[in-house]
Amino acid sequence: MDRIVTCRRGIARWKKSSDLNSHMRIVRLQATYEKEIAKLFPSRLVMLCLKQQLAEAYREEEQFWRQKCREEWLREGDRNTKYFHNVVKGRKVKNIILMLLDEWGNEHFSEGSKGEIAVDYFRDLFMSSNPFDMEELFLNFPNRITREMNESLTASVSVEEVKDAEMSVNGGSAPGEDGLTRSFYHRYWHIVGSTITKEVLQFFQSAVIPEVWNHTQISLIPKVTSPVRMQDMRPISLCGVQYKVISKILCNRLKRFLPEVFLENQVAFVSGRLISDNIIIAHEMVHSLRTNERVPENFMAIKTDMSKAYDRVEWCFLETLLEKFGFDRVWVRWIMACVSSVSYSVLLNGGSHGFIKPERGLRQGDPLSPFLFILCVEALVNCLNNSAVAGKLHGTQIGSEGPLIHHLLFADVSLLLCKANTEEATEIISCLKRYGDYFGQQINLAKSSIIFGSKVEEAVKAEVKVTLGIDSEGGDGSYLGFPECFSGSKRQLLSFLREKLQGRLNGCGSNRKKIAWVAWQKLCRTKELGGLGFKDLEKFNQTLLVKQAAIIVNKPDSLLAQVLKQRYFKNNSFLDCGLGSRPSFAWRSILHGRELLQQGMMTRIGNGADSKVWWDRWILDGAPRVPEYRQGSEVNLSLTVRDLIDQQSERASPPSTPIHPVERQLWKSLWKIKTTPKLRHFLWRSVFGALAVKERLRSRGIHLDTTCSSCNMATEDIGHVIFHFSFAKEVWALSSVPMPSSAVWSHSIFLNLHHLVACSKKRELDPEAGQIFPWILWHIWKARNSFCFENVRLDPAVIMDKAKMEAEIWRNLQSPTQATTASSATNQECPRVVWSRPPRNWVKCNLASSWVDRSSHSGRAWVVRDKEGSVKCHNRGSFPRSDTTLLADLEALQWSVEAMMSLKIDKRLTYSSGYASSRQDYQCLNYFLDWRLEHMEAEGNNVARLIADSVTTDQRLLSYVASGGPSSLQNLIEYEADVLPH
Repeated sequence: MDRIVTCRRGIARWKKSSDLNSHMRIVRLQATYEKEIAKLFPSRLVMLCLKQQLAEAYREEEQFWRQKCREEWLREGDRNTKYFHNVVKGRKVKNIILMLLDEWGNEHFSEGSKGEIAVDYFRDLFMSSNPFDMEELFLNFPNRITREMNESLTASVSVEEVKDAEMSVNGGSAPGEDGLTRSFYHRYWHIVGSTITKEVLQFFQSAVIPEVWNHTQISLIPKVTSPVRMQDMRPISLCGVQYKVISKILCNRLKRFLPEVFLENQVAFVSGRLISDNIIIAHEMVHSLRTNERVPENFMAIKTDMSKAYDRVEWCFLETLLEKFGFDRVWVRWIMACVSSVSYSVLLNGGSHGFIKPERGLRQGDPLSPFLFILCVEALVNCLNNSAVAGKLHGTQIGSEGPLIHHLLFADVSLLLCKANTEEATEIISCLKRYGDYFGQQINLAKSSIIFGSKVEEAVKAEVKVTLGIDSEGGDGSYLGFPECFSGSKRQLLSFLREKLQGRLNGCGSNRKKIAWVAWQKLCRTKELGGLGFKDLEKFNQTLLVKQAAIIVNKPDSLLAQVLKQRYFKNNSFLDCGLGSRPSFAWRSILHGRELLQQGMMTRIGNGADSKVWWDRWILDGAPRVPEYRQGSEVNLSLTVRDLIDQQSERASPPSTPIHPVERQLWKSLWKIKTTPKLRHFLWRSVFGALAVKERLRSRGIHLDTTCSSCNMATEDIGHVIFHFSFAKEVWALSSVPMPSSAVWSHSIFLNLHHLVACSKKRELDPEAGQIFPWILWHIWKARNSFCFENVRLDPAVIMDKAKMEAEIWRNLQSPTQATTASSATNQECPRVVWSRPPRNWVKCNLASSWVDRSSHSGRAWVVRDKEGSVKCHNRGSFPRSDTTLLADLEALQWSVEAMMSLKIDKRLTYSSGYASSRQDYQCLNYFLDWRLEHMEAEGNNVARLIADSVTTDQRLLSYVASGGPSSLQNLIEYEADVLPH
């Protein structure tokens, strides 16, 4: 941990001494750019480089705010900085805690007082109740962990297992106390990996975690608007990456065996099980309380919710439970070391408060906690099972042969089913009390409810409510986020889903009516067919229901399949059954999914012995087949496919999608055009007529004159604005984009775009001529808007210059952007960029400049090395500080070229990590017969960079030229020469 602290301090010093604040860089570069424009003869090269640096600074600023806002659905790249910044500000306002009430109701506003209230609250919450004599709860508790399981759980941890665990930690999750996310460890695993691996393996040998690893900060997330009580906030533990690696290793080992440990009543965090199974079973049980012949008179369902379930887990109870399960003592020691070595501080409004050493509780934010919690819930299951065996509880059963169900579980939410009388209500309370006393749990009565059978008498209901201490009568509430009962109007019941979706589509904070430019059905087409790839919600919902129907077909022994079979297809198969009498909404929905499932099902013909010719679906093409009747012939209804097989038959291919090949090719090409996503979307809108020109507004019912405001002659449609208007024609004439063969633009936007896309694929064309057209179209459209809304006419030459400059900047920024995106998206280790050798008979000149805002000097250095990596000569220069890093790079390049000319060094590769060296055609370089100018990452330019940095960091202001390399860097020079292959 000391090394991590030292590293963070070093990073902080480096950040302060370097030009890394993107916002300040934007301000400074904008000022420099405006100063350059104001010159009588501005340099286009300098302006372009400044634009490139501005674009890079904007991109870094956008990435910074996106990371802080943690909006995963929206990616950076189109100047979404303002949106990300507003999200961060909105979350900060929402999460800030202005006032807290103490336990006596007094108001506290100072940060210190609020911090004390939070610390005292968690100190009391994490104080153990010291349970004892827990054997009653574990009576008849099953030992489900086998010897083979224990051997696998306690096997030696490998180096690969540690690395896999580190890779599985979410890179964007909030950091622990050290302030470093998993992305840092992942990026520099080649440096820190061996140390972390050694320390992790040490834990699995000693079962001891360093306390500093397990110190956790509790972040408070408001559950309500303007929280004033600690109960109004949800605590999330920010665990460190080192601890999460250990926790992930334990999780990865444990979760493999959970399906064998838990019965089907538990679906939470068990691989291969769906939460929807319990939702449907619960729905059927509640439905049976109203419709089943025997159930409504005698039964009830109790929904319970545990208060602060994770925070109240008693450690002694957890340890006893693990031993009762049959876990090896080594495994138990590992688990208890992770749980009991924790300590806390509370984060409140960005400040850290207090130090808490807990006596109980599991952390919300620890990957291990959910698995440990569902193991603990098995103690309640065992208690309920013992009561059922003793005849004190009677679960609900659908049909005489259906499974008996008295509980359904999902983590801390339970649905308990029993007879509606005070005796069984008393037994339920007794089980919950024993479980709560030993486990530390408390029922949240405010969130608990009872659903009675429709024919239970009111007097019985009143007695049961008093016995349970639950006043709320359910049916209209929710279970696992879904309505408990789907009676009445489904449109009204599920209106909240429509409202949420509509609110998302309308945009944040906007209730204004929108114009639908393109039909939803067209938007739901794939991009290859001209749409945007949106999901057709009705078909998507049916597809999800297919998955549920397939489970019933493929897993007929599952709890869900057994319940539904006894209710709806007891004497039939699922694929052939009907709707049944008084079906539930869930069953109707599953049958809707079955329709699509059957369309996609086919009988795989092996030898054909089990496939009936006249009854089974065994012909692939789907055409209706009517058997030909012959007089006097007999029809064998038991005829099988095997009786018909003579030779292997051919199968017809399914029909293709009816779309013109030219149109399909255009849509495929449009989304691959080398431009920004915003401009690709703009091109799509242009083709679909989804731009607010007068002609399109008129077609949407807005009464206005459709004459073009600029020319006052033609109708203002999209083609007129971007192709046919005189202003647009001038812009296209100034560009190098080839015109169509007819020498005039077509009145079809589709054909014009098809021509432009075809030009972009022609290799004989200059890249600018083929790929600049999206920027030209965009700036023509923006110029039209400037005239319509601001009455500003722009010069076509200015529009063309803007399009060229933005296109060039975008192309120059693509390499680093794509590398960054690929690194974050694939989570694969980035290769290190190191010095590489020049070709034979060539030398390499590495160039670097050092620029620090607060220094009066800037440093420059070049280093000439041969194919063997030996330094032939090097130069260090100290000069008055340049205005910007851009100018420092430009001046350093010119300085190095002049030095090479004086030394007559030819056949030279010049490598720089600055932006100014990005393949610009400097006239002075024509002096050399053979030369190349390349850009490289800073990691491959270490020697020159360190020499240049010595001017600004160490104040070594002496300039010199020397043969060989500096003695202080000899080890680095030899290392780079030795490790790389020839």
